[in-house]
Amino acid sequence: MFGIGQKDVYLGYEAQTRRGMLGLSYPIEHGIVRDWEAMERFWEHAFDNELRVNIDEHPVLLTEAPIIEKK
Repeated sequence: MFGIGQKDVYLGYEAQTRRGMLGLSYPIEHGIVRDWEAMERFWEHAFDNELRVNIDEHPVLLTEAPIIEKK
C-alpha cells in the first residue's frame, strides 16, 4: 500500500533519495532490455517529466545495434 502523496514508481534522483526504502529494479542487463514494462515507464517519465513533451507528438524508433565481431 502507498500513503497519500506516494507513487508506485520513482525514477532517477527520486529513486536514489529513497533507495533505503525501495526495491530497485534494473530493466537493462548487459545492454539487453529484460523488463519492457519498466522501460516503458522510464521513457514515459523521461518524456513527461524531464523533456516535458507530448509522447504522441514525438515518436521514438528503437533499434538493436548490430553485433560486431572482433578480429
